[in-house]
Amino acid sequence: MKRYNTPHRHRVIKTRLTEEEYAEFSERVTLCKMSQRIFEIALKKINKNPSECIFVDNSAANLNVSKEIGICPILFNRDKVEYTGITVNTFEELADILNDSNL
Repeated sequence: MKRYNTPHRHRVIKTRLTEEEYAEFSERVTLCKMSQRIFEIALKKINKNPSECIFVDNSAANLNVSKEIGICPILFNRDKVEYTGITVNTFEELADILNDSNL
């Protein structure tokens, strides 16, 4: 099976998918991350409810769908945009949030 070495793969802090599962998932899913369907497929694959998950992106517009279905959206705010939800500016801040038991 082909291994994908995409920039997005290296940004993932924690994943429940093996390299092979990720490659298969990437090949089969041709949906954009702003589609509700891609979140549904991912949730089914990892056997989690939306309330048990987070979605981190550097675009506030991309966070809307995850919020609508109950996934906690976090903006990686490298562009210093206004956003009313949870924001982080560094990977260290993200790690702190991920370790917070209230999330």
